[in-house]
Order: sequence, then structure tokens, then C-alpha cells
Amino acid sequence: APGPEAGGDQKSDLTLDEVVLDLVAWEGEVPHLYLDSKGYMTIGIGTCLVTKDHAKDPARTLKLPLRKVAEDKFAEDADPLADDDLKRTVFGKIVAMAPKMQAASYQTQPRLAMKREDVHAMVKTFLDEKAWPAIKRSFPNYKDFPKCARRAMIDILYNCGPGFLDAGTPDAPPKAPKMRAAILATDWKSAAKEVPAKGRAERRQWRIDLFNHAQVLKDHQQERVS
Repeated sequence: APGPEAGGDQKSDLTLDEVVLDLVAWEGEVPHLYLDSKGYMTIGIGTCLVTKDHAKDPARTLKLPLRKVAEDKFAEDADPLADDDLKRTVFGKIVAMAPKMQAASYQTQPRLAMKREDVHAMVKTFLDEKAWPAIKRSFPNYKDFPKCARRAMIDILYNCGPGFLDAGTPDAPPKAPKMRAAILATDWKSAAKEVPAKGRAERRQWRIDLFNHAQVLKDHQQERVS
């Protein structure tokens, strides 16, 4: 994934393209349906389409802009949108297959896929409807954070859920109170120590590097002021 200094000016806005670039590095980008390592129906940039209790429910799949694709075509050259019956047929074929195979092994006949613009639109929807509202609610000073810290936060929320850094409620305590407190205090060194261990070790280290770079920037700024 792009390093801590990626994106130029660390005070600039975090764009959708930058978020997608980070996420694709860790999640991959698959335009067709496949089963993840747990056997859950997935598509795009690691977007799970079912829950643990409804692993065979095609409801979310039916809402996708899936298109029928000939073997010799790319998704961008796909035919018009597939109907619900075709989506159910393909969903049923894939859900009956074994998990933990390579994503390409889940391409069925007929083959359905999403255009890249639609895959990226799913990330935008996550940001607009889940991540940004959660961040604004929990971190009013978010826009003042260096870009590297914001990138780490978005990656964590995408991987662990948009409520991971929320304050919580009496009935649902916060999932990461130490990390939340460190971020609110812009104590990036402490935030780096609280990065969750979920997933690949390389991804965890990348997040740690992003937060540590934010601390370096903060320390340099304080040195210039003093």
C-alpha cells in the first residue's frame, strides 16, 4: 500500500481515489461474486454481502448492478444489467462451492460482474453513509488530523466496522476506548500501539507506520513553534 507520505500535502482532503488505492492494496478488487475465507459471499473491494446468520440470503446481491459478461470480454464491456432470476442462479451456484479458493475459481457460467465504477461507488457509499458520519460524530477535529492518520482510521473502520471507534453506550461499551482516547488527544504514538491485530500482520504494521508518521509531523510542528 502507499506509504505514510503518500498524498502530498498532509493537510489536504482525503479523496475517494486515495482511499480506494489504500483499500485495494489490502483487500484486492474482484468484480464478480466469490466466497471469502469464512465462506461469506463477497464482491468488489472486500465487500461482504451476507451476515453470519444469513449466509445464504441473496438479498444484497440482488441490489447489485451485476451484468452478464461473455468469456472474451471485460466487465467494462458487459451487457445490460442481469435480472434477479439470473442473479439468484449465480448466487446459488457460488454459495454451494467450497470457501478459501482463489477468487477466479468462483467465476460461473453465466458469468456476472460489476463495472469498476460501480465497485468504487460501493466504497463511496460506505464512506458517505457509514464512515464519515461515524467519524464526524466521534472526532469533531478530524479534518485537522494529518492525512496519514485519516488514512489509517478509514482503513480500520473499513476492516473492523464503522462503529469500531465510537464512544459506545451503556449497553454497548466502546470497542477500542484506548485508541479512541489517543486519537482524540492526537497522541499518535499511543494510537499506533492500539492498532488492532485483526488481519494480516503487514496491514497492521502499515497502519502503525501511518500513525507514527503523524506523530513525527506533530513533533516537528511543535519544534518549529517553540
